[in-house]
Amino acid sequence: MGEIGSALKYWERALQIYENSGLKTFSIDVLMSLGTAYLASNDDAKALSRFERALVLANELNNQRWQAFALRNVGVVYLFRH
Repeated sequence: MGEIGSALKYWERALQIYENSGLKTFSIDVLMSLGTAYLASNDDAKALSRFERALVLANELNNQRWQAFALRNVGVVYLFRH
């Protein structure tokens, strides 16, 4: 759990940097990684939150690739965790 905790801190910091820079595509990538890490740490609420934020950004950019990935991951949380 220590390694995941450290990774989460770095991912959250990276997200902050990208969001402050307006780099939405990079923010989506980090949000997806964060969501996956939160799933691995059994924090479903935070995982779902990150995947949903990624979906909002993907919709804003009309990026169908990221939309599909984000929807898949939201579905994973609902299907297997709730």
